[in-house]
Amino acid sequence: MEYCEFKEITNIRLIEIIRHQKINVSYIAKKSGISQSQIYKVFSGNSDTTLVTLYKILLSLNVDIELFFNFSIPSEKTINYQKACAENNILKIVKKNLKIQQANLSRLEGLTQSKIAEKMGYSDYKYINKLLSTKNNSVKDMYLSTLFSITKQLGLEHKIHVIFRN
Repeated sequence: MEYCEFKEITNIRLIEIIRHQKINVSYIAKKSGISQSQIYKVFSGNSDTTLVTLYKILLSLNVDIELFFNFSIPSEKTINYQKACAENNILKIVKKNLKIQQANLSRLEGLTQSKIAEKMGYSDYKYINKLLSTKNNSVKDMYLSTLFSITKQLGLEHKIHVIFRN
């Protein structure tokens, strides 16, 4: 799967959920604390959104993020399954799971942070190291395109939902 397909699937799922719940952008904006213009950008697919922004939208829709990214489950089946998880906790879970997967692949296949950075087009591994480091909250600002790129390097692009599993 490539990022454009991932982005399209994500946008379609969001729109299907909104239609199924028969709610509007104004409602989502009030419940999520995200501006209507930003929500329109996310839904149109013309904006690369952060993981935190998407998480807030999904919370407002009462959708579990792990189920949302499990593309084998129909969109309407992801509604009303929201786990009570604070934004900070979900970010820690994502970071921990990405780091574990990367460490395992580093041992098994030699997939170091430097190699991931190189495959993603970065000249230095420090950005990847910063994202995966447990010492900071850098995942908070991670864009979905970056998340997808890292999961693709880790061989998880078809099962992204596992990185949200506690």
